[in-house]
Amino acid sequence: MNKMTFKSGINYSNNQFAIFVVVISIVILVLNYNTLVMDGIWPYYRDYASILFSFDKGVIDAAKAPTFPMWGYGWVFNITENRLFITIFQMTMANVALLYLVSILYRFSLLAPFGGKIFKVLAIVAIPYFAINCALSPYGIANSLFILSVSFLLKGMHEDTLKDILCSGIFFGLTLNFRSDLLYFCIPLFLVLSFHFRKAGTAQVLGLFAPWVFIVILVMAPWALYTKHVTGHYLLGSTNSGHVFFIGLGQLPKNTWGITTSDGDPVMMRELESHFGEKKSSLLYESDLYLKDSFLKKVKQDPIEYIKKSVYSMGKTMVDGSYSGQFYLFGTSGKLEDRRKAIIDFKTWRGNVLSDPFYIFKDMNVGRFVQVCVEIFVVLMKFFSLILLPVTIWFGLKYKDTLALLVSAILLYQTAILVFAYNMRLYNVNVYIFHMLNLAIAASYLLCSPRDNENSI
Repeated sequence: MNKMTFKSGINYSNNQFAIFVVVISIVILVLNYNTLVMDGIWPYYRDYASILFSFDKGVIDAAKAPTFPMWGYGWVFNITENRLFITIFQMTMANVALLYLVSILYRFSLLAPFGGKIFKVLAIVAIPYFAINCALSPYGIANSLFILSVSFLLKGMHEDTLKDILCSGIFFGLTLNFRSDLLYFCIPLFLVLSFHFRKAGTAQVLGLFAPWVFIVILVMAPWALYTKHVTGHYLLGSTNSGHVFFIGLGQLPKNTWGITTSDGDPVMMRELESHFGEKKSSLLYESDLYLKDSFLKKVKQDPIEYIKKSVYSMGKTMVDGSYSGQFYLFGTSGKLEDRRKAIIDFKTWRGNVLSDPFYIFKDMNVGRFVQVCVEIFVVLMKFFSLILLPVTIWFGLKYKDTLALLVSAILLYQTAILVFAYNMRLYNVNVYIFHMLNLAIAASYLLCSPRDNENSI
């Protein structure tokens, strides 16, 4: 096959992939349109929508928690709360981000031919990645922005261009405006950059990393100025990390602290009231500082219990899958109470199936059956990704594969949050597409010869 024909073949393959991506995203948008994930946090974004542009002290004081969550989705709500418009916009962003990532993988031959095919298939069936864009939540937009950031970063690293590195920084900064989970990802990123440019030296690494960090901080500056206005302190993240760390201790059943995973955990609320002399939200700046300090004291006082908690969370992380849509809500009315009742009914039905697998035949429901099948598939995909992660790291180091190491850094970072802070299925959706990429990389190294992995896609 001559060069022109080979290029045409790649374009044809990518065009087919694009068509599949668009079709699957439309199908999922229709079937999962009634999802209610994160509906409890909508009032916080409505508070931001009221605060933005006016920054009126009375409005800020009336807000439930003026520095939680990150304000990105508040800007969306400020423009519109039209569900159809928002979900179509989010799904379009998801498609663009995924297609651009694939184009970068092809352009720089970052995957072997076999790995490229595997990733395309896994990306098409990456249901959590598409399904989260049906929800009125910051996860969908944040995922798309992060993928664009990684894509431009890979482009900048392989072309050694500052322009692309800066674009990556802009998208990463925008990501943090929606979700602050990745705030400290700059640390593993610096290590990956150092490895990639190891021959060029420290000056080259800093010459790219420093502008990247600078542009990220620049994009975060409005949020920092806003938090200074509200709390008197410049912040780059939201004020719920203490809350998350504290109730995360409650994930160990029968823990010695007596803490639960409830957002209104009695132990947490009593400590806050005792410390401040009044009832206080756990999501305020002062509460955040206290809860982080309390968390550290509890860990120091009983490190063995914390180790048990972390081991337990690691086990849960391995087998709990990810948010997988709520397809059983398809066909329910648009009323919130009807959808919430359907969610409770599904959880009851799923519990009965788990205790008695034959119950599925006693009370057959197509929507619920499809949902369970999707969840099992997602659990298996993420489980095998984590099992194969050491393989990706090993071959990444052995063959100096920057993509493998970058993907490993992303997954290790997110897994550390789930294990040492708080494990929640929804958090896995942040990096689900990178789990699929990890599977493709590991499969490529395990099933293909080293020479095949050196060939272009």
